[in-house]
Amino acid sequence: YIRNKVKIGAEMGINVSVVEEINGTQIRTSNSGWGGPFFWVATVDEAVNLIEEGRKKPFLVLGISFEEQYEDIIKYGIRPAICEYETARKLSELAVREHKICQIHIKVDTGMSRIGFQVSEEAADIIAQISNLPNIHIEGIFTHFAKADEYDKSATHRQIELFQQMIQMLAAREVSIPIHHC
Repeated sequence: YIRNKVKIGAEMGINVSVVEEINGTQIRTSNSGWGGPFFWVATVDEAVNLIEEGRKKPFLVLGISFEEQYEDIIKYGIRPAICEYETARKLSELAVREHKICQIHIKVDTGMSRIGFQVSEEAADIIAQISNLPNIHIEGIFTHFAKADEYDKSATHRQIELFQQMIQMLAAREVSIPIHHC
């Protein structure tokens, strides 16, 4: 049903939920047949567990990644959500040292008010600086709709406008990001 509602040429991601149990990790993947370029998870640890279980698609971590997880991000090719320059800089240094490319996704805060770059000229400048870091490739940019499930869609429409505004500010700085997702 959902696949029929998605614009032609658009991809769908798969949000994977991992439930820790006493006897190990149980994986809920009822939607795993949908395809899409990524498995989406909340944490680096979830991604590592699933990779070690044999999952082959790339993993995008939607939450914050901590410095003690950066080596796993590089080792396993996990895509972190980036919402500050310092994280990207440290990942860049590690990727250079390991002779790898770190694929990242920029998180834009358009209204959820948890994590992400605010929509501003200053934030666009910082993201442009990130795009120039060695061994960093900005593969995607995304936001999270805070009220998409509400009947009144005006807040969601405003978030879409802000997201598009950030993409335009980045384009003005010659930062081209191939994947946009919400």
